[in-house]
Amino acid sequence: MIKTIQHILSLKGICILILMLLFSNLNAQDDQDFIKIFTKSDGLPSNTLYNIIQGPKGFLWIATEEGLSRFDGNSFKTFISPEMKDFDVLRCQVDSKGDIWFRNLSLELFKLSSGKQEKINIPEKYGAHSLYIAGDKVWMGSVNGSYLRLNLNGEIEKIYFDDKSFNHAIASITSIDDNDVMVSSQDYLIRNFHNSDDFELIKMEGKDHYFMEHFNRDTILAYNRKINCNLQLVPSSETYSNKIKRVLNKLAANNIRLTSVVKIEDKFYLCSTKGIFILNKQLNLENEAAWLSDYNVNYLLKDFNNNFWITTHNNGLIKVSSQKIKVHLTENSDLNSKEIYSIVEDQKQGIIIGMSDYIQPFNGSNFQKAFPVKKERSRILSMENDNENTLWIGGDSELVAVELTPEIKPKKIKLRNNDVKSFLHTKDYFYYGNAFSLGLIENDSTEVLLRERVNQIFKSRSGTIYIGTHKGLFTVERKNVSKVDLGKFSDEHISGITELDNTIFLATSGNGIFTLNDKVKHYNTNNILSSNSITCLYGDEVTKSLWAGTNSGLIQIKNDRSVILNSFNDLNTNEINCIYKYKDKIFAGSNNGLIEINAESDFTSNKNDKVFIDEVLLDNKLISNKTEFRHFENNFIFKFSSLSFNEASKPSYMYRLTNVEKDWIKTDNNSVSYPTLPAGDYTFSIGSLSELNKEPENITNWSFSIKKAFYNTWWFRFLVMGVIAFFTYLIVNERLKNVRDKREFQLELNKKVADLKLQTLRAQMNPHFIFNAMNSIQSFVLNNQKETALKYLNVLSSLIRKVFEYSEQDKIRLDREIQFLEMYINLEKMRFGDKIDIHLSIDENLDVDMLEIPPMIIQPLIENAFRHGLMHKDKDGKLFVSFKKLSEEQMQVVIEDNGIGRKAAEEKNAWKRKSDKPSGLKVTAERIDLLKNNPDYSPELITTDLYDSHNAPAGTKVELTLNI
Repeated sequence: MIKTIQHILSLKGICILILMLLFSNLNAQDDQDFIKIFTKSDGLPSNTLYNIIQGPKGFLWIATEEGLSRFDGNSFKTFISPEMKDFDVLRCQVDSKGDIWFRNLSLELFKLSSGKQEKINIPEKYGAHSLYIAGDKVWMGSVNGSYLRLNLNGEIEKIYFDDKSFNHAIASITSIDDNDVMVSSQDYLIRNFHNSDDFELIKMEGKDHYFMEHFNRDTILAYNRKINCNLQLVPSSETYSNKIKRVLNKLAANNIRLTSVVKIEDKFYLCSTKGIFILNKQLNLENEAAWLSDYNVNYLLKDFNNNFWITTHNNGLIKVSSQKIKVHLTENSDLNSKEIYSIVEDQKQGIIIGMSDYIQPFNGSNFQKAFPVKKERSRILSMENDNENTLWIGGDSELVAVELTPEIKPKKIKLRNNDVKSFLHTKDYFYYGNAFSLGLIENDSTEVLLRERVNQIFKSRSGTIYIGTHKGLFTVERKNVSKVDLGKFSDEHISGITELDNTIFLATSGNGIFTLNDKVKHYNTNNILSSNSITCLYGDEVTKSLWAGTNSGLIQIKNDRSVILNSFNDLNTNEINCIYKYKDKIFAGSNNGLIEINAESDFTSNKNDKVFIDEVLLDNKLISNKTEFRHFENNFIFKFSSLSFNEASKPSYMYRLTNVEKDWIKTDNNSVSYPTLPAGDYTFSIGSLSELNKEPENITNWSFSIKKAFYNTWWFRFLVMGVIAFFTYLIVNERLKNVRDKREFQLELNKKVADLKLQTLRAQMNPHFIFNAMNSIQSFVLNNQKETALKYLNVLSSLIRKVFEYSEQDKIRLDREIQFLEMYINLEKMRFGDKIDIHLSIDENLDVDMLEIPPMIIQPLIENAFRHGLMHKDKDGKLFVSFKKLSEEQMQVVIEDNGIGRKAAEEKNAWKRKSDKPSGLKVTAERIDLLKNNPDYSPELITTDLYDSHNAPAGTKVELTLNI
């Protein structure tokens, strides 16, 4: 194949570009620190920040102009409360329990514990001017010259110098060793021995407020904040005095004012209004030029992962990454173009970088001169060095061969389609791929083997040649092309191929990364990737790391764990075009410079997946230490977070609540709510999303219980059952009593009815009536009215028979009752003769053949009209008896006479001896009262006295109403 290529070049009159003329060894750019600046647009409450600490859980706590803010690497959460007179937090500290203490501009002191903010009650005359925590003691310097020692509950244990010996505020407090405390006033330092009343006063050189930082166990570095500042060791040291003066002179000469001094390991960081100066342990200045000189720096912190966090005045929070990363840019290096599309190794030059139209060697220290190899802005997408002094270059235009000697220029190789995105050659053949096909150059001719868009040609260590296309994966052997069956991935757009640990990894343009083996691994955004659109892959066999380039950053994958490097954390770009390893460096070409990473760096080892339950809310109110709740306390919200300082995107979680969820649930939110939990024992578990979306990792649990309502407890149920049993007994007993009473009442009623029936029979056979009837018969016989007497006697005997017959029945038909009444009325009419005119009327709407009424209940009423009303009339007596239908449910019997009236009848009968036997009317009244208990009849009897126009008695009217 090499001979074929040389033949092609000789036929075209080979022109070779000399790349060895790059003798202008330009100095390499110094390590470019990655800097990320967080401002209000990222969630900070203010761009002016004073102080920063890292709590034991790893969260960053920032004192800002607008409250205390917590940062988890992904989002800021600000803590303020209505109790604060102002939100300007100047200082924060963490105690041994992990609680955060802070003070504000209004000299108030606060503590934040488990998300709950508490104001520490300090007498207003003191005011928190400084704050320091050592062990289990909180030291607070006041505004009036005294200082206080508090316990971790915020209770004042002792007040020092309350006699106002010092009239200036306490600016700073620190501990000089495990027991002694150093306090600074305006021109004195006060050493308090072993928390006792023994003091040592140390006079300072100037009358200024001094601040302190440890120099070593027994020595304090004291400083003030003026431009002509004073910086000295306490106790003083002649050895370092001249060195300190040189530093002070430099600061004063540049009009620089100190803001704070922070000791980190064996170095002192002098934060100032114009950046940061660094002193070593011998107080020698390490950097003549200030670090971050464009910023007014208030404080800095080095976190657990060795990143620097710097608070500034009005410029937000600056992160300086600890990762071993360099970013080579066109602005501060000799890099020819910031857009890099391909990288290849050259044994003599180091690496060669492919840009647009240009290539540029880089030996790891210096960028050499860039040379044009194409025209009209053509991207160099692929390069290959054939190790025989020829560099092959492909891209958006023709294939170019460059001879690495000083005499000849680049030579264009004419192909059927000019653009060559990927190629591969051996000693025998040359494969190339472009936007339309896979081609083969052999024996001075080209041949198309596959008509698909080719993205990459890759040869494995076993010798298999893989072709990644926009419609799946193919293999080629000489001229034989075969499609690889990838199952559900068979038609994926394969954008990249690499090999790692004898496994082929395939990148796609929309479905992440998967492996070509029996146990397929699939990496995507559901587990460890930040994007499913992969632009390039590289497998590092030495470190067993898989590097992936995406449109959202560079990803390192190791042991199925990943870390994303992008513009959020450690890079200045998100668009990665190519990856290549040279010696111990990983080089990544991007759209914004060349990225250089130490290949030994294992970013995944710094990944912190621990999840913290920040707050538990009950009915939107924060819970402190309570874990047992009443039945109606069942509306819970769990808020959680995790550290993600080395993460590129918002973390995902998996959670589960026992007795509610059986399986783990994934969420991208930082809270979960359960509004109506029933009684029971629960454990809320929250963990970080596992790399392959299986079980969660680093699980944190919070157990609690909701008690049953009292009405659901066994004792209450037992009590209720007892009460129910008791009341059931009472009810049943009462019902039984009612049944007994009702039975007795019924028996009594039946007895009374029987008596009344007998009395009714007797009443119907009233002696007066019998006597009068016999007299009438005798009169008829004496007057020789034998037929009339015989007729009268027949009617009387029939009447008596019916009385005996009806007295045995509870009810009779209405027509029989009317027949019985007619017989009685006829007897009375025969006796009274023409003295009484009787009228009987029956409502034609009454169905007398069907309706039933109690027997012999009307006759006593008619008899009473004859006996007491009409018998005293000499003539013109009238009796009206009528049966009326009032409604479908009721009828009425009206008996009206024009007799002398009830009052006159009573007067006429007053002389008579009262009988011991009940009268028929009285018996009838009692029967009506008894029948009122029977809903079938419910009789109602109304008696009305009638009067004429002169208000004289004119008779009586009786109305009997019955249900029908």
